[in-house]
Amino acid sequence: MAAEHAKSGVWYYDVRNNALEWDNIMYELYGIDKTDFSGAYEAWETSLHPEDIGRNVSALQDTIAEQKDLDILFRINHRKSGETRHIRGKGKAETDDNGNTIAVFGTNWDVTKEMRLVEERESIIKELEVYQMAANNAQVGVWFLDTATQDAVWDDSLFSIYGLNKQDYPDRIVPFEKYFVTI
Repeated sequence: MAAEHAKSGVWYYDVRNNALEWDNIMYELYGIDKTDFSGAYEAWETSLHPEDIGRNVSALQDTIAEQKDLDILFRINHRKSGETRHIRGKGKAETDDNGNTIAVFGTNWDVTKEMRLVEERESIIKELEVYQMAANNAQVGVWFLDTATQDAVWDDSLFSIYGLNKQDYPDRIVPFEKYFVTI
């Protein structure tokens, strides 16, 4: 019930029989109808984005061979919507009395929203780096004023423009009234 509430799909891979079992949420995550799912390991592998197959198959093989915990991230093409989705998977090996892996079981959940936020954050950081380079080249300083404390946080260019040593201001905080004039 917890997995259903969290939209976390549960799977069980019988290594000896190459049989893969999914719960209903797994079918939802992948956009696959139960009747179209062969239940073979290859059904999962072929749903992976081509660039993600090698490292994820390798991680699963390591789990099988060495009973390592499985922690994977991969993209799929959702069969019904056609959308690329990011899936996180975690799993564990099940062994027999002799220590041989007989199965791997685990969960998958959709982390597409989180991955889009990461991509957006990286894009913003790159954009800010470009603005910072432009400001440095133009000899323009950038500062942020905390109106509550009247402290200004300076970038490197402002320290250079005013001829101040950054080491004298370890937090980059310069008292507003010291260098700014209000009109």
